[in-house]
Amino acid sequence: MSDNQNKTIESAIPVGEFFEKYKVCIPILQRDYAQGREGKEYIREVFLNDIKDAIEKQPLTMDFVYGYQEHNVFYPLDGQRRLTTVWLIYWYLALRSGKLSSEISVLSGFTYQTRKSSREFCEALCDNKNDIVFKRNSGLVDYIKNQKWFFSAWKNDPTINAMLRMLGGTNGKDG
Repeated sequence: MSDNQNKTIESAIPVGEFFEKYKVCIPILQRDYAQGREGKEYIREVFLNDIKDAIEKQPLTMDFVYGYQEHNVFYPLDGQRRLTTVWLIYWYLALRSGKLSSEISVLSGFTYQTRKSSREFCEALCDNKNDIVFKRNSGLVDYIKNQKWFFSAWKNDPTINAMLRMLGGTNGKDG
């Protein structure tokens, strides 16, 4: 093992700083992103409420996120669902605030090795050419699915479906 693989990050790192410092690659050995699965609304709702509280009140500790690092790439072995959810929220907030193009370099460092379609979807969300725009009263998920760059085969990818479900919010309560 190289020295980089043996390092421990001992202190809390703000989300933006973490994604600026490390590219995140969900390794092939991980299962699909499950936070957005149907039937997991309660888990989603609790986690999203915790994040909202953290923004409004106090920092949120993401518990234990374990993995290894090669160069500036972090490969999570535990915590991939939390990291994916936080990345999706970061992406959504950048989109909603009109700062997506300025955050692309940070956001584009997140990828999946588990399935090519999941990796391509993350790349597509971060591609400036795809011209994703936030329209206040429109459904973001339907908007994404109706784009020319969204492949119909992606509808069969459970990770992409879960990501879209997360971007769609929980029961209309959080948008």
